[in-house]
Amino acid sequence: MRARRGLSTPTTRCSSPLFRAPHIDNLRTLASGGILAGMSRIRIIKHESVPQTGSYEVRFPDGRPSVYHYFDDNPGRRSITEKMTREETLQAAKTLARAEQDRLDAPKD
Repeated sequence: MRARRGLSTPTTRCSSPLFRAPHIDNLRTLASGGILAGMSRIRIIKHESVPQTGSYEVRFPDGRPSVYHYFDDNPGRRSITEKMTREETLQAAKTLARAEQDRLDAPKD
C-alpha cells in the first residue's frame, strides 16, 4: 500500500502558539497561586445512566477520593437496596459539600 501525498504524520506539530498545549509546570504555577487559585471549589456531579437510578458524586479539588451518594426512585427497588430518594441523596451530597467547602475556606492558622 502506497502512502498518500498531503497527509500529515502523527509527529507533525503545528507551529502556531494558539494550538500548543500549555506546559505542565505552567499549569502548576497557575493552580498554586495564580489564576486557578480561587477556583478550588467542591463539585457535585450527577450520574444517571439508568432512569430513576444513579448517584451524586462529591468531587474534592485537593485530590481526595470522591464520595458517592446513591439514589433509587423506584420504591420497590429502594426498599430492597436501602437507598435514598433522589431528593434525600442530593440533600446529603449538598450537606457534605458545604461542610467540606467551609473547612477548605477556613483561614489556616
